[in-house]
Amino acid sequence: MRKIIAIIHYVIYLAGMFILLVMGSSKYDWMQEMDNTMTKLPKDSSGNIGLVMAILGLILVIMQAFRFKLTHSHVERKMIVVLTLLGSIIGLIICS
Repeated sequence: MRKIIAIIHYVIYLAGMFILLVMGSSKYDWMQEMDNTMTKLPKDSSGNIGLVMAILGLILVIMQAFRFKLTHSHVERKMIVVLTLLGSIIGLIICS
C-alpha cells in the first residue's frame, strides 16, 4: 500500500511540474507559436496566471516536504530533495 501511495504522490508531483512547464508565465505565449507574424502579444494585466503558478509551486513544495517527513529511506529522501530543488528552480525561472 505504501508503494502505491508513493507512486501516486510522484505522479501528482510530475503532473504539477508538467503544468508549470506548459503554462509558463504568460497565457498568450501559445499565440506566437501558432502565428509567427505576431510580434507584440497582448498584455496580461490581471496577473492571475502568475498567482496560480506560484500557488501550484507552493503546493508542490509542501507535498514534497510532507513526503520527506513520512519516508525513512535515505535514497528516497535524497530524491525528494533533488526534485524539490528542481521544482523550485523551474518555478523561479518560469515565474520571473
